[in-house]
Amino acid sequence: MKKRGACVNFYLWLHESFTEQILFKNEKSELEEILKSHASGEIKTPTELEKLMRTELKELVKIHLDSKENNMKFQIAIHKLKKNPDKNTLLEITEMDKNIKFNDMKMSFEFTRSFAMIINYFETLFCIVVSQSEAFIYFGMIFSMYMNAGLISLYYPIAAFGYGMLEEKRTGKVFWRWIRWYTTAILLFKFVVTLRIAKENFFEGETWKDI
Repeated sequence: MKKRGACVNFYLWLHESFTEQILFKNEKSELEEILKSHASGEIKTPTELEKLMRTELKELVKIHLDSKENNMKFQIAIHKLKKNPDKNTLLEITEMDKNIKFNDMKMSFEFTRSFAMIINYFETLFCIVVSQSEAFIYFGMIFSMYMNAGLISLYYPIAAFGYGMLEEKRTGKVFWRWIRWYTTAILLFKFVVTLRIAKENFFEGETWKDI
């Protein structure tokens, strides 16, 4: 395929490096398709642009194979690909990658226009924030220990470095549930302790002094 623009490559690189595409897939059919591809060994989840490009490439290949001559070439290419599956892609063997231009794929081309890419970059930024949300929480946990050093805050770095960051993938909900309960309990405790009414009526009252 002829060279794509730098903005398109940068968009795809951002999604590949910093987003978890599986988090934003809601359709059952799409999730089933991803499950099948992952079961076959594919670990990458395609972005919206890649889905459009694959759909349009299939249509272009179908049009290209309408003639008997091209169909015969395609069958020979499949035979070569089976012999050397890691050597080249099907498009490279049939040399269609040299003939197909990005502009030929109308939906993909419209997806990458200037105004559309601005919207897509904002959407990408949102996806990055959601995908990397646990990194922000880890930073907040460590920062809490830095600002409020003590036994109460010591739980956060131990939980982050001792369990959370050791996970190969995203940490499970049980871990975050414990963090949420612990944080809620600490906030509630600090709130009660710092209440002016509690301070005047309990900590400085006659009952407290008698103790």
